Amino acid sequence: MNKKILLGLLALAATYQPATAQRAWRGPAVKRGQMARPTAVDLRAIDNALPGRPALPSVQRPATAPLFGRQVGITWYDLLSNNASYDRIKRGDDGSISIAFTQSCTDGSAGGAYPNRGAGYNYSPAGGTNWLYPNAQGNCGTTGQYGVSSRRTGFTEMALVDRPGGGQDEIIFAHSGTGMTASRRQKGTGTWSAANNLPFTTAINGVATATATWVRVATSGQTVHMVYASGEQTSPDPVSGVISPMFYSRSLDGGVTWDKQNIVLPGIIAADFERIGGDDYSIAANGQNVSIIAGTFFESVKVWMSSDNGDTFVVKDVYKNFARLTTQDVFTIQTTTGADTVALRADNNFDIVVDNGGKTHVFFGLLAQGVADTLRTGVSYDYSNGSTYDLGLGYWGGTAASTNVNVTSIADVDPYQDSNAPFTGVATSSDAAPNDVAPYRFPTGYESMATAATDAAGNVYVIYAGVVQGASNTGTDTGQPFRDLYVMVGRPGVDSVSWSTPLNISRDIYNVADGGSALNLVESAYPSMDPKVAADGILHFIWMSDDEPGNNLNANSTDPARENAICYSSVTKSRVLGVSAQAAAYVNAVSTAPNPTTGLTALHVDMKQAATASVVVRNVLGREVARVPATALSRGANTLRLDLSNLASGVYFYTVSGANFSLTQRVVKN
Repeated sequence: MNKKILLGLLALAATYQPATAQRAWRGPAVKRGQMARPTAVDLRAIDNALPGRPALPSVQRPATAPLFGRQVGITWYDLLSNNASYDRIKRGDDGSISIAFTQSCTDGSAGGAYPNRGAGYNYSPAGGTNWLYPNAQGNCGTTGQYGVSSRRTGFTEMALVDRPGGGQDEIIFAHSGTGMTASRRQKGTGTWSAANNLPFTTAINGVATATATWVRVATSGQTVHMVYASGEQTSPDPVSGVISPMFYSRSLDGGVTWDKQNIVLPGIIAADFERIGGDDYSIAANGQNVSIIAGTFFESVKVWMSSDNGDTFVVKDVYKNFARLTTQDVFTIQTTTGADTVALRADNNFDIVVDNGGKTHVFFGLLAQGVADTLRTGVSYDYSNGSTYDLGLGYWGGTAASTNVNVTSIADVDPYQDSNAPFTGVATSSDAAPNDVAPYRFPTGYESMATAATDAAGNVYVIYAGVVQGASNTGTDTGQPFRDLYVMVGRPGVDSVSWSTPLNISRDIYNVADGGSALNLVESAYPSMDPKVAADGILHFIWMSDDEPGNNLNANSTDPARENAICYSSVTKSRVLGVSAQAAAYVNAVSTAPNPTTGLTALHVDMKQAATASVVVRNVLGREVARVPATALSRGANTLRLDLSNLASGVYFYTVSGANFSLTQRVVKN
């Protein structure tokens, strides 16, 4: 899709209000700041300088050694998820960090079999400062060909459960092809138990081919909540009538016994789903509150919420099955070649989190999908002209009692990128041929792969992988663009959430320039964040670093089989809020809206205590170009008027400073 189409769509999305009030989003059309296109850099020539690594031929050297954060694992198997995010990093009660990931220690690209695929693992007893496997080789060649697993497994999930006598156990859940496995040990010590199948996950509902696959797990104390799909991909489940439906199981004793097994939740019916399938769901728990999201890009999306630890669930629709759409669910966008009728869609890359107040927060890539121009004879998909449009990072939030829960767009494509790069490099896939052009096998939004967390104050944090326009695998506008990681924080109100401006973790925190940097040509994908932010205010997360977009298990991807890095890093809440350590005693947060702006923008300053502050705006060369005189700011919310009307288009930095603090943020002038 070209630039004009995108701008027209985003402008429409900012104003469109369906009659049913089921869809809502914000954000003006985005113009990118002008910048030089990054120079192509062959990262395969970069040596891995980590200690303890054997000398390797250049083609086998980890082309993705982290340019920020720390490498804590390796894998040749780079399809870490088909869709929704996994919980693969957990902070223990003692501050330790446990991580798990799907790992293959050697190239298994011949036929894509990866016969030694297993569960990679690493552990830091001191909050990420040192690691059990410091040389990043991890479990390769040390505990067997399957990593810490005793058999071939895949798509791992890390869980921590309380031990009856105190302390915690680590459990790595995965699938083996014949059921769901669970390997356990006391956190950070001892040997892992054998990866044995959970008996009830084999031959579900009496169907020999229906084995549990693609697990998602959430824990609270000693309770384990688990969702997964059936491995039967052709015949409908005899109970639900859905092909490869999602099932729910629960253990109240840390995974020793399971009092709920293979439960089909209300709403998983053939009228709403033909199939659900792998990785099309996510689960979260906080105390007695349990929430699940499941759905597909082509069909329905639903959220289930329980306030009684999974005994009962209330189900809510997020999106409808295409076959159930009405004229109120679609709208028309004008393109350069005519009009297209579209409906809002989620891209299946879900994550879900529950805050301490019991509110559910869901994130996904938000897309608009082309449908038939008339609904008189039913609704059909239309991929013939590439009519899948990006609308940003989608958000849905509410409780079981909520009556007006809207979908909103909380982040657009990074406005700091090349203004000339079109959207042709991240084409999504078709229903008939899901591997035709998509780098990640299935429809993936420009802002996607979200992973979320909450803190004790009810703030919500989300890290996602967003495209870097102008930096592609071919060095052209039509190549597949790389992704950086971004982080945002939301502050829930009574009926809404106020979101901060996205912060580019990959570049901004580490002061890497926007253009011409090797970092812009490294893929940062599949992030996973510990869902609970502790009192120290640190967000811990891991991700995969790759030298090509997409994954090499996609038949049409350009990503070759090569070793990839599993990386770890952390960021403080105050950094996400744009507040330095020095300013944290005085300021909660600063932000501008709109950003980007065409001239006038509101500067919001949330103060912990009253102070006098001035605002200075500088260009990228550090020269002062505008100023707001010293102003008395009261405790709480303050709004100042920032006028950039006389400035040229580009990136600027504004500094809010008082006698005892100073903090700087970015603003873009269109």
